[in-house]
Amino acid sequence: MVAIHQPNYLPWAGFFFKAWAAETFVLLDDVPLSRRGYTRRTRIRKEKHSPEWCWLSIPLKHGPPETLIREAEIHHDGQWPRKHLRKLHNAYAGTPHWKAIAPLLDEWFSQANSYPSLAEWNVFLLGNICNLLGNCPRFVSASELGVPAKEKNARNRALVQRLGGNCYLSGSGARSYQETSAFEAAGIRVLDSDFFDFLGRNPYPGAGAPFQNGLSILDALAYLGVEGVRQLFERRQSELQPP
Repeated sequence: MVAIHQPNYLPWAGFFFKAWAAETFVLLDDVPLSRRGYTRRTRIRKEKHSPEWCWLSIPLKHGPPETLIREAEIHHDGQWPRKHLRKLHNAYAGTPHWKAIAPLLDEWFSQANSYPSLAEWNVFLLGNICNLLGNCPRFVSASELGVPAKEKNARNRALVQRLGGNCYLSGSGARSYQETSAFEAAGIRVLDSDFFDFLGRNPYPGAGAPFQNGLSILDALAYLGVEGVRQLFERRQSELQPP
C-alpha cells in the first residue's frame, strides 16, 4: 500500500494514520511550497483544554514564489524552536500524557537549528513520531523517483506505479480531483482513509476539553497517549480491510 503527501510540519492524526497503514509513503518534496499551507505550520490548542486553536509557524528565508518544498530554507534566528516549545508546553502541560511526550519534544527541538532545510526538519520529526507509534513506513522523496510533474491525479498514479504498488491510500483532500476509475484501470485499488470524517464520528476524549478535528498529532498524543493513538489507528485500519 502506498500513500502520498507533502512533508508537513507536525501534521494532524490523519497524516499519521496514512503512514501507519501504508508500506511506502511518498513525500512530495518537489512541488511548490504554499506558505499558507501545512508544510511550514500546524495547528495546536491555544492553551490547555481551550476550544480555540493557534498556529505554530516556522520562519523561512525569502525565496521566489515557485520555491519547491525541498528548496525552502528555515530562517534560524535562534528563537523559534524555544517559542514553539513554550507554546506547546503552555497548551498541553497537565494533559493526561504530556509528561511522557514533553521530554521527547525537548530533545527533538534541541536539534532544530542543525536543519537548514524545512523538508529535512519535517522528515526528521515525521520519522521520530512514526517510530514512537511503532509502525513506520518506508519514506521516499518524490524528487528521488524521477516521475515528471503532471496534473495531480496522473502524477499520483504514476508514483504508485513507479513503486510497484497495487493499492493507493488516499486522503479526503484528493476527492476534488481524484479519478478513481483511472487508478483502477491501471490495476491500482484506491482506499479513502477518510480520517477526518472518522474522527468526527469518533472524537477522542479530551479530559474535559472540547474535541477539535485537524489539530497536530501532538494533541492526540497529549490526551490519548501513544497506546491510545495506536488503538484509534487500528480501529480505522480494520474498517479499511476488504469484506
